[in-house]
Formats: sequence, structure tokens, C-alpha cells
Amino acid sequence: MGSSPFSLKPTGVNASKVFPFYVVCDVSRSMWDARFNVGQAVTPLVTIEQAMPDMLDVLAEDPTTYDTAHISIIAFGDSPVPVLPLTPLRLDPRIPKLPRQYATNYAEVFRFLEWQLRQDQQRFAQARVGTYTPVIFFLTDGNPQVNGAAQPESTWFPVRQGLEHPQHPFRPIVVALGVGDNTPSTVLKLRSVNPAGVACVADAGVVPSDLLRSVIHSIKHSITSSVGHGAFQFKTPAGMRKLS
Repeated sequence: MGSSPFSLKPTGVNASKVFPFYVVCDVSRSMWDARFNVGQAVTPLVTIEQAMPDMLDVLAEDPTTYDTAHISIIAFGDSPVPVLPLTPLRLDPRIPKLPRQYATNYAEVFRFLEWQLRQDQQRFAQARVGTYTPVIFFLTDGNPQVNGAAQPESTWFPVRQGLEHPQHPFRPIVVALGVGDNTPSTVLKLRSVNPAGVACVADAGVVPSDLLRSVIHSIKHSITSSVGHGAFQFKTPAGMRKLS
């Protein structure tokens, strides 16, 4: 590996073409505070923390995915936190404990993503590494709110739209996954249009822990299938419905 001209630090890029995947996870209070999840053995955030390491282990068992996929985990609530910078799966990345925050600030996380995508694209370009269209899996359990008040669509939606500006060098596919009490029209606006993304919301009455395990399974399957096909693939998680 050390002799390859396609070498990047610190994430260790070392391939002629890679597939970047970003898992963006809501860590607002309703995701981790037991008082918002009465009657549940574990909170939604703990379920995600338990499922993600297994997801990486399973992904690593597929040789093509192991060599091609790059994974990033980004938490957001009051502010975005790059829990795992974009890292080749073959480097056996470990996922630290996710932070616990309070708000659900869509505007801030999309500003961060806009910046981070540009940074990652620049690193790949400088190393002359080709990339497939990046994919963002955006998990959120509620509508945007900051300081106890709803965050206006006029504040966050233009920032989200900026990710698909024709001049953006690294326009992502955004898969919006409303895993809680989300307004469907809001989830639809979270997903990308160009390139075409996906928006899904939870079915009524589904057990949150079961739903989130299903979501992580679908993300795992999407990554493996997308790498195998060289193009984005996604199957609606059990317990969710796809929005048109």
C-alpha cells in the first residue's frame, strides 16, 4: 500500500475510485433522554450506537465494499460533530460514543456538510482519486428546532439546496429518514432532488428500537449494493414508507 501514488493522510485514501458514504445522525434530546422514550428498554441513540459497529463489521466482510467504501459518521443537534471523518472501510474504523445534544439545528448541519463535502472532494482530487456520487443518510426523529422554537424553513432549506447547486463539486445523494414524529413534507425537503434522493418516514405504531435496527440494516444493504453496482441503490427499511 505504501508504494501507491494514491495515498492520502490522515484518512489513508488508497484507491483509483472510491464510494463515499456519510451517516448523519440526530443526537437531539428526544434521541437520548429516557423521559422522551417512556416504556422503552433503550433509547433510540443507544440502539444506533449498538447497531453501527456491527454494521461496519458486516460491511468489511464483503471484499469489494471493503476496498471501495469510505465511511463518515456525523452527529448533529445544537451543532455538528464529525464523530468519524471520512475513512476507508479497509482501515477498520471504530465509532466513538455519539454526543448528546439538545436542539435539532438543520441549518448548521447542512452548512457543515457543504463545507465537509468540498474538503473531501479536494483531498480526492489532489490525490487523483476518482469517486462515485457521495451518499448521505440523514437520520432525524423530529422537525428542526432551536432554543425551544421551530427553525423556519427559510433558514435551513436554502442551505440544504446548496448541496445540489450545479457548480458544487461534490453534489451528494441525500436519503432522508424520518425515524420519529416528523412532518412528511419536511422529510421530503431534506432529500436531494438533483441528484435524486429518497425520503422515508416511520409507520404508525412501530417500535423505535426495531425501526432503528431496520434503518441501520437498510443502510448497510444500500452501501454493499451501491458499491457492487457502482451506482446508488436503496431499499425502504421495514417499518417505514417511502414518500413520493
